[in-house]
Amino acid sequence: MSRTARKLLEQKKFDPLVARLSDRLGTDGAAALWVRAERRLDGLLKTTEALGKQERMHVEGFIMPTCAIYQEMAEEMGKEEALALLMDFARSNALVNRRFFERPVSVPGGGGLFLRGFAALQPRAFGRNAGFSVRDSSHDGSRVHFDITGCPYQRVTAELGVPELCNLFCTNDDIIYGDLPGIRFSRKGTLGRGAAVCDFDVSLAKGAAGEPRRLLVVGVGVIGSYLTQVLCEAGHDVCVVARGRWATTIERDGLRIRHYLQRKDTTCHPRVVRELPTGEHFDAAFVVMRQDQMVALAPELAALDTDLVVCVGNDLRVDEVEAAVRADGSGPRRVLFGFQGTAGHREADRAVVVRLGAWHLTVGPAAGEIPERDRTLLERIFCGSYRASFEHDMRWWLVCHAVSVLPFCFLAYRLGCDLTKATAEDITKLTDAILEGYEVVLAAGGMILPEGDEDFLRPGPKRVAWELALRAMAKTAIGRLCVTDHCKNAVSEMRALDEGVSELFSRASEVAHPTWDALRAAMPDWDELERIWQS
Repeated sequence: MSRTARKLLEQKKFDPLVARLSDRLGTDGAAALWVRAERRLDGLLKTTEALGKQERMHVEGFIMPTCAIYQEMAEEMGKEEALALLMDFARSNALVNRRFFERPVSVPGGGGLFLRGFAALQPRAFGRNAGFSVRDSSHDGSRVHFDITGCPYQRVTAELGVPELCNLFCTNDDIIYGDLPGIRFSRKGTLGRGAAVCDFDVSLAKGAAGEPRRLLVVGVGVIGSYLTQVLCEAGHDVCVVARGRWATTIERDGLRIRHYLQRKDTTCHPRVVRELPTGEHFDAAFVVMRQDQMVALAPELAALDTDLVVCVGNDLRVDEVEAAVRADGSGPRRVLFGFQGTAGHREADRAVVVRLGAWHLTVGPAAGEIPERDRTLLERIFCGSYRASFEHDMRWWLVCHAVSVLPFCFLAYRLGCDLTKATAEDITKLTDAILEGYEVVLAAGGMILPEGDEDFLRPGPKRVAWELALRAMAKTAIGRLCVTDHCKNAVSEMRALDEGVSELFSRASEVAHPTWDALRAAMPDWDELERIWQS
């Protein structure tokens, strides 16, 4: 048996995983699994002799040990539980690695040194000799950009029959680089998550360009809280509209956020008002509310002294909202729609936010492309590690989001908001239901956004990886925080989305959607759900 395999699996970074396996399988069971993983890895390493030194560093040092461990775990406890356990371990390990960089980049000039080091490392660690295909590589002193079109992590995990593991390595990057002080790390997509290119973009996170912007945030729940924090961190003058005990808490203690995956707490101090301010100009206003609240508030938003309103949240009535906001022509002249992919819940004294990396705001007009004027303004507002990601035709983007979210809700409500009870068959039906919904969208004259999203739902390796990732998520706290907590606290919002999507379905009645209908029919009716979860 190769000493190399043994040495690789004796690395200290695996100690927490061995401890977790011992809790799950007992000390003897964990030890036996580790011996089998070592034997499997020994066989895998014999296939890497033709690889160059730099590529072997990735394949032998990271990919194959993880694959060998995962494959043995999957045989012992099933892929679903194995992936969930391994992903949880990987997140913890990534946090340790992130701390290695946090102190150096926090000192004066540290961000620039990090960027120069990253640029120097890229050709060697992520270049042709390391097994990567790279195009459009650039470095101008404050920004490093390169597009990866071929990746050994994606190739090897697919060759070994475990393509779902590639997402683990993508997530590792998100956590390590996505929240470093003074560094902006972003990717619109990754090969491991089905995109055609992995577009690395690493730059210095600068403060607000020029004079700080005067910004208004209306609605300070979980999503609004994190949005407020990133605006404050960028150096802007932020005013929030909050009411009741929550407004008093923010005034007294600041806006406190527990970042669940990052295991850190932050506090910012926006100015607090209890009503929509009049007689005060804002460069932009962000309204973060449920669809029904947005519609009800739209006439009051028309009185705001601002040129731009960005409505953030699940909203299938964008035309109605935009018309109401611009009704009398004296208030906001431009309306955009956005969505922030964070989750969590609010406690008495803080918000608990679940996010990967710094994340971003997907934003655009109801129809067509975003005007250059608004793009420029938002790029200057989101000038830190959080960014604006621009989309066209947000009307259909939000419809597609609702179609992809509702089957999760139907399943969660059927299971009493406990996704740990979900079976592999449940996840398959959920995926089939989303695909049926997308077919209805196309039949109704819409478009699938983000483009290519449906590729994950059609038979093939991407769908296998998608379903395994969902099954793993359902068994962990991520499923509770990202899905069931929101289902419990926002029954009326989910009901409104269901009604909006049902109206869309009625416009394409020629398209059958039996799995969607069965999933929806299996949950309690909406009146009963509101009685259970909103009483």
